[in-house]
Amino acid sequence: MGEKKLSVNGARLRASIEELARIGGTSGGGMHRLALTDEDRRARDLLQEVTQASPASPWPLYLLARAQRATGDLDGAEKSARRLLELSPGSVSGAHALAQVLTERRQFAQVIEALEPVIGQAPEGRDADVALLLTHLGFAYQELGQFDKAVGAFDRAAALDPADPSQGYYLGQALVAAGRFDQALSYIRLRRATRPSDPRLARVEADALRGKGRV
Repeated sequence: MGEKKLSVNGARLRASIEELARIGGTSGGGMHRLALTDEDRRARDLLQEVTQASPASPWPLYLLARAQRATGDLDGAEKSARRLLELSPGSVSGAHALAQVLTERRQFAQVIEALEPVIGQAPEGRDADVALLLTHLGFAYQELGQFDKAVGAFDRAAALDPADPSQGYYLGQALVAAGRFDQALSYIRLRRATRPSDPRLARVEADALRGKGRV
């Protein structure tokens, strides 16, 4: 008998591609891998076929990198992301995809190496996207114990995307990690004035007070 072919439902396949891209774009993408179906894997394979047919098209490469990460193929995801950056130097999407893979591998020095030049030459009008890259950069600095640089990255991210409530939390955390407790308290209390019910901000405030020896 010949190789069994997978019967593919077009609507389900499109949904799988979208879902794989979504999963691959989350910080915990790997948590979803055990739930992947044959259709999901077919979606990944289809993206591979598309990129082979149109190797100079950046967007399919970005989707493929995210799909590969969602299915646990970190080597493939890194290769696709780096290929995207070769095609489009300075690509914010390519840098994001690469940073996710390197972060999952805990290769934080490489995250910094990959992101700093892209952030420095990012085009106008991409503030939210650049803020996302700065967030990756801040976490990488923090993991390497470079707390003041982490504060700088999160501060820039919060300024670029003030509507994202997570940015205030990240910056507050970084200030506490840097031992800048008074700054952390001032900043977090300012943020809590507009978000009094956010438990994350309350937790950072408690950490800052504890750092000052007041809790």
